[in-house]
Amino acid sequence: MKYIINTKGEVIFQAENAGNFEDGLCPVQVNGKCGFINTTGLVVIPCVYETVGQFKNECAIVKQGGKYGLINKYGNLLIPCEKSNGDDVPLPHEGVICINIGTSEKKVFKCVDTNGNHLFTEAALVPFEFSEGVATIWSKYDKGTGLINKSGEYIIPEGIYNHISEFHYGVAEVSSETTGKRGFINHQGEVVVPIKFDYFSGDPFPVMGAILSGKYGYIDVRTGKEIVPIQFDLKGGRCPDIRYLSTDDMVVIHIEDEVYIYNIKTYRLFKSSRYKEIYRYSEGLCCVRDKVSEKIGFINTEGKLVIPCIFNKPSYTYEFHGNICAMGNDVIDKQGNILRKIPKGNKIRHKYGKYHIEYGGDYPPYENLLDENGNIIYSGVEINTYGDFPIAVRRNSDGKWGFIDKCGKLVIPYQFNESYSFYDGFAILDEPITKVLHNSNKGCYIATAIYGSYDCPEVWTLRRYRDNVLDHTWYGRLFIRIYYSISPTLVRWFGTTHWFRELFYKPLNNWVAKLNKKGFKNTPYRDKD
Repeated sequence: MKYIINTKGEVIFQAENAGNFEDGLCPVQVNGKCGFINTTGLVVIPCVYETVGQFKNECAIVKQGGKYGLINKYGNLLIPCEKSNGDDVPLPHEGVICINIGTSEKKVFKCVDTNGNHLFTEAALVPFEFSEGVATIWSKYDKGTGLINKSGEYIIPEGIYNHISEFHYGVAEVSSETTGKRGFINHQGEVVVPIKFDYFSGDPFPVMGAILSGKYGYIDVRTGKEIVPIQFDLKGGRCPDIRYLSTDDMVVIHIEDEVYIYNIKTYRLFKSSRYKEIYRYSEGLCCVRDKVSEKIGFINTEGKLVIPCIFNKPSYTYEFHGNICAMGNDVIDKQGNILRKIPKGNKIRHKYGKYHIEYGGDYPPYENLLDENGNIIYSGVEINTYGDFPIAVRRNSDGKWGFIDKCGKLVIPYQFNESYSFYDGFAILDEPITKVLHNSNKGCYIATAIYGSYDCPEVWTLRRYRDNVLDHTWYGRLFIRIYYSISPTLVRWFGTTHWFRELFYKPLNNWVAKLNKKGFKNTPYRDKD
């Protein structure tokens, strides 16, 4: 049985099997048949299919009667279940599905949208896929390719170009039918980069290497502007690759001893011979290595050095995530301030958008989880950094797993034997939920911080002792009053630190063991009103 839970730990659906949410829908299997639920756990596409795929672009492949077809998010069959192989079912591209209504020898494609509305019908040798609102069409072997829009109207007739690529950044690469030379056109078919080049190198980014008569340089193919002049001798038949195009839209190009940095948003170019290496931009900063000192620093998107080259080169590539970056055993902020020093022998790692510190020598390793400002928000024996928050953490006392949020707060109590991950706000469990967080205003603050949950055997024992022994004497009530006035502040300041847990963990364990021997149970307990 699979249990689908939300970030509050609420089970929204139980099924024999389940996939992940895509486009707000999740495939589930009930009584051997498959369908889909929405994010509230409501079955919106009945479980009548033998198998179903994940929703992609508002459509999913389904199998019924041993044959495959295609449905939309309303459960309507866009393509009847008639295909023997799921790979033969066409998927939508930019909301357009090309369905062959002809024969395998003479193809005719009916184009519909994801609601099943007819757009146009056109004969072609192969299916055509839309990108940026247009598609390359090839209807005859000897006529080259043409370009059509979503109404089936020709923007460029066949016979002008031998090849038209997919559109990226508003342009597409073309090659002349007569000369074989290459250039770029826009959506209107207008030539942006002259059709005179021998070859273009690189992925379909706005900056590409251009080769002409044995020389190479780099061009912004959106405008045709030469970023790096075409003047370098070609070696090995191709020009050097563009090093990176990062999430900050910065292009880094190394040519001989020069480094070119190009901002594709502002169209500004920076050139430098100061740096031996330039790595990858992240969070508006890029790591650089000085030629003379061999030290590491950071430049901004204007090419200005904002963190001096004073750090030693660690053994791995380093990028900012949030406001922090790991530099060997140092955690620094965007101003270059050292926020935290990690003792030698320990490792700071970044995985799946999260930083954590592994303390060496122990197995399983003791770990600290850092927030985007370098603060320790959680300490534990094992942290699962896969997926989204809340993420799974393991309790040392019994090896059980629970979930914490971005602040390190336990939001789903320790109760699972396995580690699970959230994606798009939901997790698929192989185990039922047995505990939920208690919302009492009392709260055993220190005990909860140590054991990770208000509802666990150790805290149940302590709560019984509080209500049935301490609360019955004046000095016991005085202790409770002092405890609840001080402990919230202590936990808020120090609750996620290693030393705090070490200070209280053994004494509390010993005290709980003594109370259990005296007859205080460790079974579920409800506080007295």
